Amino acid sequence: NEALSFGNSFTAGAADGALNRGYLVSTEGKIKEYDLNTMIVKNEVAVEGGIGEVCYAEKLLFGGGSTAGKPGGIKAFNVTSQLQPEAEDFTVHAGPVTCLRLSHDGTHLFSASEDGSLAIFSVEGAAKSGERQEFAEEILVTKSDLEEKSGEISRLHSKVEELSLNNEYQLRLRDMNYKEKIKEVSD
Repeated sequence: NEALSFGNSFTAGAADGALNRGYLVSTEGKIKEYDLNTMIVKNEVAVEGGIGEVCYAEKLLFGGGSTAGKPGGIKAFNVTSQLQPEAEDFTVHAGPVTCLRLSHDGTHLFSASEDGSLAIFSVEGAAKSGERQEFAEEILVTKSDLEEKSGEISRLHSKVEELSLNNEYQLRLRDMNYKEKIKEVSD
């Protein structure tokens, strides 16, 4: 058995709710399951394609794919008495997964990617049915982009208002001009 030592390098980690077992992603492409009471490796699973993020949710361990230039996927591993090597794959992003988080109640998994997309899964649905989710049409934007667009919209609104006032003024001038001409002709 291998004990956790300072010589090991890890890129991500997660623990079960009772803090009995920990799951660490090593730089050599393996998920190592540790007994957190003794800090001894109980199991290790080699992961094809690389894992950059992990998240634990009631008998499920989720791993986010981190291979550059490849679609970002989520692997769902069953955790019964120990981590199972078979995983169900879900391709959800066009780029590597950069963040995996669970909602506070553990019912939803949030996955963010380098491509700017966000995927939200129902954890019960993923555990029971294994249904694949469709790609989202939404694109994430930064707050500065939103502020810039908001400023541009308000500038355009003020320009429209200014042009409307100018048009009204021009129409009044023309009406006054026509009234004067009618008055001249009628006199």
